[in-house]
Amino acid sequence: MWKYLVPVLMTGLLSPSEGCLSLLPPMQGFARRLGKAATDMIVEVPMINVPGQRFTATHGIQAKKGEHKLFLFTVEDSNANYAALSGNVAVAGVLQGAPQKYEMYLKYGSPPTVAKYDYRAQVTAADSYNGEKLYSRDIRIERPIPGQYYLLIRALEDFQELLVTAIVDTPPDIEEERAAKPGFTIQRMGKYQ
Repeated sequence: MWKYLVPVLMTGLLSPSEGCLSLLPPMQGFARRLGKAATDMIVEVPMINVPGQRFTATHGIQAKKGEHKLFLFTVEDSNANYAALSGNVAVAGVLQGAPQKYEMYLKYGSPPTVAKYDYRAQVTAADSYNGEKLYSRDIRIERPIPGQYYLLIRALEDFQELLVTAIVDTPPDIEEERAAKPGFTIQRMGKYQ
C-alpha cells in the first residue's frame, strides 16, 4: 500500500497548492486526515463530493504523467439506490473527453492501488452538445454500503481541467424538497494553466 501512497505524498510536498494532498488544515471539514508526516504535519485527502448533496461536480483537477491523485467519496444514506463517479476533460480544444489520459480506481474503506481496488472505471460514450461523442470513465455502484470510498486517479498523460461528477442517488425526501436546498454543488480543484 505505501509504495503507491508515497508518490502521492511527494506530490503534495512538492506542490501543495496544486497537488491533491494538502499539508494545511482541512477547509470547511471536507477532508479526512490520512496520517501524519515525519514533521507532525497533517496530510489531508480532499473530498470529491459534498456529503448530503446528491450531485457534486469537481473540476480543475490536473496532473502530470505518472502522478496519482487521491480523493474521498462519501456515501451517507443507507437507502441509496446507486452511487456513481464519472470523469472527462470537456473543455475547448480537447476532443472526445480524453479518457486515454487517466484511469480511475475506487476502494471501500482504504486507498486503492492499480493492483488492488474494488472498482475500476470503464470507458463509456454519450452524445455531446456539439454532435460528437464524449467519452468518459465511469464507476457505478448499485445499492452502495454507506461509508468512505477512496478514489485514485492515475495520470497516463498530462491533463488539466478534469471534471469528475459524483452522484449519490437516494429516494426523494419530502422534507428536503420543501426546504428547497440546492440539488448540486460545484467545487474547483487546482488551477487552469
